[in-house]
Amino acid sequence: MAKTQTLTVDYAGGVCLREEPNTKAKALRIMPYGEKVKPDSKAEAPEGWVAVEGGGYTMREYLK
Repeated sequence: MAKTQTLTVDYAGGVCLREEPNTKAKALRIMPYGEKVKPDSKAEAPEGWVAVEGGGYTMREYLK
């Protein structure tokens, strides 16, 4: 079984964690620069988005 990759928020202003993979969806919170997140391998997300463990979605381009 593959280990879940951890990603890091790479945007100085922080990144929104949203209810749905859409920039108009409700923001659950702002994830600050440097926060570590784990993708949710059981949830589907459209191209350019990442489903985050624990719930929510964020844009892939702001993670490294």
